[in-house]
Amino acid sequence: MKPHSNPEIHHPETAPLDKAGTEFIERLDTIVLDLAESDQDTSRQEETSDVILNLLENQYQIFLFSSNEKQDLSKEHYEHPKLHFLSMSNPPIEALIKEWPALVSPHTLWVSESKDWQRWIGEKGLVLAAQTIHGSPEGLVFRFTRLGELALWLDPTLAAERALAEEMLAWKSQNPGKFMMVGIGGPPLSLYQQLSLGVIHQIERSSEYLVESLNLDPLLIGTAEPKPNTPTGWLNPAYETWFSKSVWEPLTAGKEVFIERFPEDFPPEIQDQAPLFLTPDSLVIATGEMMFFEPFRSRLALGYLVEVTPKETTRRLFELGEDGTFDETFVQQYMTHEGARYQAYMEKERVKSWASRRVSGEHPGVFRLIK
Repeated sequence: MKPHSNPEIHHPETAPLDKAGTEFIERLDTIVLDLAESDQDTSRQEETSDVILNLLENQYQIFLFSSNEKQDLSKEHYEHPKLHFLSMSNPPIEALIKEWPALVSPHTLWVSESKDWQRWIGEKGLVLAAQTIHGSPEGLVFRFTRLGELALWLDPTLAAERALAEEMLAWKSQNPGKFMMVGIGGPPLSLYQQLSLGVIHQIERSSEYLVESLNLDPLLIGTAEPKPNTPTGWLNPAYETWFSKSVWEPLTAGKEVFIERFPEDFPPEIQDQAPLFLTPDSLVIATGEMMFFEPFRSRLALGYLVEVTPKETTRRLFELGEDGTFDETFVQQYMTHEGARYQAYMEKERVKSWASRRVSGEHPGVFRLIK
């Protein structure tokens, strides 16, 4: 990242990130953490350990070093493919940078309280995070009061949830009093409903809008359906008629909708979502595996696509090991059936190019915005 002449000092709990900070967090993939401060007492050691584990779970590459020459990291034995212990002088020798070019990547965040290291980080135009900022660095800087606070900003799922919530609220502010329905979907077991709940939590924290979730999977064609009953994406034409007459048309006409129960002949999986109260000013987040079809998607103000590779989807469907070393015939089996149907839907509806935003859900429970 190119240095800014007037750096922004971000406080995780007191101020939102500006555009430069948000964009950096979205592309961040590596963190270099100075452990000198954490060696001072047990509570700091425990917090640092928790933060490191959290960052690893969020798929960051982590380099650990100490600006305290007396602190010996060679005795550390915790092993993880994304965790590296380094012994570094200031400045780092060129051989070390050649071995680990990520150390000086524009996608890397350095965390250090050392005045000397902060000077070097600034000279290299790298991004710094610290509790105490020495001097007037020229680059982008994040300041925090506790390491755990910084970890919140570095949580890609939280960043994705906030970004989607902000987009929805922006649409609402530009369309006051207008009913809003948003769609979130993705391949089998891509956890799009989990993402939806996180976004709802962010909206409820920052606004007074009535937000409801509506899982349409029981009413829509999915990858498990080999022979669709209708060309419009609904499992039954009656479902489409009911949605149009009982939900969409009243709300867009400015009327309130109260669904005490769904029709008796509807699938039992959707009955648990009643009762449901909606107003014309409501914000509804609808979820569904294959919901971005025409003409239904023309009713969506925004649509978010969760993406998971066929290999990872296969692993989840067949409950295979997380190391990804299973037989490729499982992937072939998936792509012959469910995967083939999902791919055909994606291509026919041109979902990737239509989606308002794409979100990677490749790692279970971790969501990252795709630029």
